Amino acid sequence: MSRRRRLQDERDSPRSCKRQRCLEHDNALAGTIERMMVKLSDDTDNLIEFRLEELIYFVDDQLESYKLDILRILVECVETYPMQSSAYATLVGLLNERDYEFGGECLMHMSMRFKRTLQQCEWDKAQGLLFFLAGLINANVATISSLLHLLNALLMVCDETDTPQLRRDWFAHAVLSTLPFIGRELYEKKESALQALILRLKLYMERRSNAHGALLSVWTTTAATMDTSQPEYLDLLWQQVLKLQSNNWMEQMLTRPYLTFDERLTEALQHNLPPLRAPAHEPNCKYNAPLVTFHLFESSGGDGAQVAPNLPDLLSIERHLLESQILEILQVYHLERKICAERLISFCAAQPAWTVEHCVVEIIVGQLLELPKSLHLTINYGVILIELCRSKPLQWSPVLTQAIHILFQRVDNMRVACFDRFVNWFSHHLSNFRYEWNWLEWKSATEVKSIDQPRAKFLQQLLQKCLRLSYYQHVQDMLPACFAPLLPEVPEPCFKYIDVLLPGAELAKHLLDAIRNKCNPEIVGGLLEAAIEHSPMLKIDVLVQTLLHLGSKSFTHTNAMFFKFQPVLKMLAEDEASQHAILSAVFELWANNEQRKLLLAEKLLRMKIIEDSAMLSWIFSQHLKPELTKMYLWELLSFIIRFNSIVLEKTDEVDEVSKNLKLKTLLLTIIRHFVRILSEHEQQQGDQQSDYWFDWVLGRMQELLFNHWTDAALFEDELKAIVSNEHVVPRVRIMVREFFDFIE
Repeated sequence: MSRRRRLQDERDSPRSCKRQRCLEHDNALAGTIERMMVKLSDDTDNLIEFRLEELIYFVDDQLESYKLDILRILVECVETYPMQSSAYATLVGLLNERDYEFGGECLMHMSMRFKRTLQQCEWDKAQGLLFFLAGLINANVATISSLLHLLNALLMVCDETDTPQLRRDWFAHAVLSTLPFIGRELYEKKESALQALILRLKLYMERRSNAHGALLSVWTTTAATMDTSQPEYLDLLWQQVLKLQSNNWMEQMLTRPYLTFDERLTEALQHNLPPLRAPAHEPNCKYNAPLVTFHLFESSGGDGAQVAPNLPDLLSIERHLLESQILEILQVYHLERKICAERLISFCAAQPAWTVEHCVVEIIVGQLLELPKSLHLTINYGVILIELCRSKPLQWSPVLTQAIHILFQRVDNMRVACFDRFVNWFSHHLSNFRYEWNWLEWKSATEVKSIDQPRAKFLQQLLQKCLRLSYYQHVQDMLPACFAPLLPEVPEPCFKYIDVLLPGAELAKHLLDAIRNKCNPEIVGGLLEAAIEHSPMLKIDVLVQTLLHLGSKSFTHTNAMFFKFQPVLKMLAEDEASQHAILSAVFELWANNEQRKLLLAEKLLRMKIIEDSAMLSWIFSQHLKPELTKMYLWELLSFIIRFNSIVLEKTDEVDEVSKNLKLKTLLLTIIRHFVRILSEHEQQQGDQQSDYWFDWVLGRMQELLFNHWTDAALFEDELKAIVSNEHVVPRVRIMVREFFDFIE
């Protein structure tokens, strides 16, 4: 009998089939347990206690068999749903009451997992595990004294003097955000120890620096505006915890299912949490970036926010807990817009005492505009808001409309990076709702003297983005007549060689005839060589404009022209001046179409007809200086960096050190261009009270630094040397200094 036949017979034997059925049964039971445990994360229907009873009944007789599965699922749930840690702590408490040994194993397993996440710098997971370990106190699984030892061990990091503040901040934040879960229990049983803990936190909060708050704010000016709408995240949490302390640690937001099972839980024996020390700082360890909180609405009107009825006070711990639960939903479901919207709507319905819709919109918009970089793509947040407005238009659309009006009213003080995201998001949002908007409410922005004034610039760039998502006539028809000055020109090509009197018009005619007759690149090259009466730059201009004119029907036609005559274009683009001539021809023919200019420039870079250095010197040339306030040039600049990074990543022959060196060289080249053009502008314009062009370009430079803040160590010394030059504008020097203060 062959080996293959023997194996087949063994698989078909009754014993093998029985073993397979048992395995499938075990997997099915493990899957059921996992589904039941995940359901504990949903407390919007007030069925947590019922689900806990059901789960305990289901695993009661099979705890030993599925112990490892339960521990694995428990870790995943606690790390994914940290704000629901009380439910999972209650589950372990009920299991501990039935099986003391399992309770001890679970506590040890979760403690070791917490230690491992700290060692691996998995800070968000570590926060969830700490919430869970604290919840075990409420569920009578762990002793209070052992938890206090743990919290004090974590706070020892705050006494370090030679480590980054970001490290110390995380440990302080971890302990502070845990206190709402266990504050009441500690207050009733270990008040003096709790007071000592608060004192340690107070001493740290008094000596830490929060200078980064101003830099990370969405708004650039007026301390009053920033204070009311964007307090620094750790400072705000500290104030909220102090208010909770003044209320005797009583809060009204957290679900506490362990109270329902109090009689059963108190009968169980407790365990001690194992001793733990925070791992030492490592140079390659990355900590969470500092944040400022973003608020548009407040329960009581302030200078920087609008009134929202029945919203928890900004300094109340309920506001923090409410926002944390919304952030958790966004983090878990942000890639599934329909599920995310459903969970947010259910969460709002479960909190009838407050207008949670305002808080949800506030948080999504705040995450969208977050500095230095938003956590997810702009479109991630946009599609969730669209889904909310489509699911419950009467509930969500008015709140979102109010938020958009607030942002527009304050766009004068909005940072450039946030301005761009606002334009990109709102244009996409409008395209999903037939561009219906009450435009006349923004009529005042059309009456400004300078088009570079922020509100006018916002509308101008918004309409440009809408053109990309629609067509010119539609955009024109949707706007009132008073918006005509801000409406872009008709995005049609302008082929100047139709004028037969222009130099090069005859050569253009010969090229048009030859290309229309499907000639090969050699014939085109011959026609150019034969035109000895024309300068090389004029020949380049004629050829590029002719190709673009013939390919103007669509991007596909243009790409076909470029690919067919790529050898000729590469031959002509022999130096930087020639490459500038190619770009000049592109930008002249498509002067009224920003999208075409952007995509054609990107295509020329991909085809290696234009080099990076030539593209950068072109962007920062005096010829394009008026265009530097427009978004499409910064999209092109971002593409250059992104394209180079992708190419370097795909190049196996280049080691990591060389890749970093090339990226560093590119970023420093761009920064030098920024410094040069800003300094030249300052010298030409003098000291003006209001210089919108300078503000826009300086904001773009800051945006570039924000986008690459994690790589700043690569070029820190060189950048400081560049801006230390006496000819550099003081405002540039100050901005760079603030940036390095932030990353240090």
